This record gives sequence, C-alpha cells and structure tokens, in this order.
Amino acid sequence: MKKLFILFIATGLIAGSCRKIEVDGPTTTIDNSNNGTENVILEGRITENRTLKAQYTYKLRGLVYVTNGAVLTIEPGTKIVGESNRNGGLIVTRNAKLNADGTADKPIVFTSESSTPKRGDWAGIVLLGNAPTNASYNGQQGIGEIEGGINNSEGMGLYGGTNAADNSGILRYVRIEYAGYAFLPDKEINGLTFGGVGNQTVVDYVQVSYANDDSFEWFGGTVNCKHLISLFTLERFLMILIQIMVMQERCSLVLL
Repeated sequence: MKKLFILFIATGLIAGSCRKIEVDGPTTTIDNSNNGTENVILEGRITENRTLKAQYTYKLRGLVYVTNGAVLTIEPGTKIVGESNRNGGLIVTRNAKLNADGTADKPIVFTSESSTPKRGDWAGIVLLGNAPTNASYNGQQGIGEIEGGINNSEGMGLYGGTNAADNSGILRYVRIEYAGYAFLPDKEINGLTFGGVGNQTVVDYVQVSYANDDSFEWFGGTVNCKHLISLFTLERFLMILIQIMVMQERCSLVLL
C-alpha cells in the first residue's frame, strides 16, 4: 500500500437543461430544470464510448461497469455523484478506459449526493488492467479478483495479465470524496483502487478525501502515480486517534 501527499483546490459548477445519456441497462433521467441543474443517472454497463459533459451532474446508481473496450471520457469541471443508498460506484474493467482529464482550474469531482456527506456514502472508483501481478485466481497465475464484491460470472472484477505497458486511461486533476464501501471485513472498495493497472495509465494530481477505508490501494500492476493526497481517510484517522489515546495514557501515568 502506498500513500503520497499533495493538495489542490477544486470547485464544480453545474448548469444546463434536461438530457438523457444511454448505457447498457435501465437508465433514468431526472429533470430538475426548475433549478437549472440536470441529473443524469448512470447504471448497469457502459459498453460504447461516452463523454460526460461539464454542464451536467451525473449520478452513479449501483456499480456502473465500463466494459467491452469502451472509453468513458469526462470533461474538465464535471461533477459525478454516487447514489448513497445503492452504493454507487464506477468500475473500469480490463481493456476499457477512463479518461478523466481535468485541469487545476476545472478539476473533475466525484463526491456524495448528500447535502450532509459522510464517509462511505458511495462505493468509489476501481481501475482494472492487464499488467503483471503476483495474484492467482482459479489456478490462473497472474490473475486476481478485486475486493469488494465487484466480480461476477463474466469476470468483470478480474485484473492482471502480462502487459506492463497496459493503458487504463487518465486520471488527472481529479478529486474523490466520501467514498468507500465495506462489502465484507477486509474486502472493501476504497476511494480509488488499482488492480493490475499498467504504466501507460496517467495518474497525476488526484486527491481522495474522507474515504471509508484506504484512500488509494494498489493490487499489483506497474502504474506510476504522481502528486497524490490522502486527506482524512478512515484508516489514517483511526491510527491518529489510537496514537492520541496512547499519548494521553502515558501522560496519565506520568502524572500519577
């Protein structure tokens, strides 16, 4: 597990009228034209190349899989929220890509839909690639099953392979907030999870805040990440609390 730290500041502006985006599976559009904001619900599978526009807000309902080699492109300044009561999350499967290339002035924000957000309001983001790992799955060396109950009968939660130069896309100037989902003890979805992600993937200036487990977690792979921040993640927060409690106990012993 690796954690690096640097901070950037972000804002998300949303405006527009009603529009529908199509994915493979049930899709619903909520028209909030009275307040000038549109929410487009994404669920099921994204099987063709799609672009999410900055003037809209997008909602992840349940685990949304980018699959079939599709590329999901997200414009700078776009806001995506996870539906809290359905553990919304984004899973980029092997051979698919997520191109979330924001800017310092217009970062891409993944956050909670709640007006009073808290840790674990939604599941998080998972990138799965074909780079080497030391995992094994059903007798296949180098193939792993990602944590969090993501895998299914079609193998959409598997990661790993032999391509060190595999490319899962771009995450640059991205902020991820209030994510993390405990499927089982020690089998969680983190703020941002990497499974067998290759070194042609760009990960730069990414901040994960208030995660319900780890901010970042790597399972094998060869990806190079730069300029990351883990802010108030649950694991680190609990470690700080334990340290404070130990220090207070030591002080009490000294006073006695």
